[in-house]
Amino acid sequence: MMVQIGWYEIFTTVLLIIFVILVVLLFVFIGWFVVWKLILSQFRFFREILGMENGREHEAKKSASGNQPAQGVGTQLAPETPGHIRRRMERLSSGSAGGLTVS
Repeated sequence: MMVQIGWYEIFTTVLLIIFVILVVLLFVFIGWFVVWKLILSQFRFFREILGMENGREHEAKKSASGNQPAQGVGTQLAPETPGHIRRRMERLSSGSAGGLTVS
């Protein structure tokens, strides 16, 4: 016994496959958008990769907003620097390297 497949069955199958692919792509894009807004946009690395902002523009914005001083950026430490690193940098900049001398 041979079963015949009509145009209606072929059309609905192709339409269903296209619809499923579109729904999957929609969920992927919505998921990417949510992850971008909540997490990835916070990292300068991803913004630079996508060409949204380079490092110098970001540093200029930080210094203009008052989070980081505009002058002496290389010599002053950011407020979020851990204390042990801050103390070590202060010792090195004052000239004493923890009491060690090189002969």
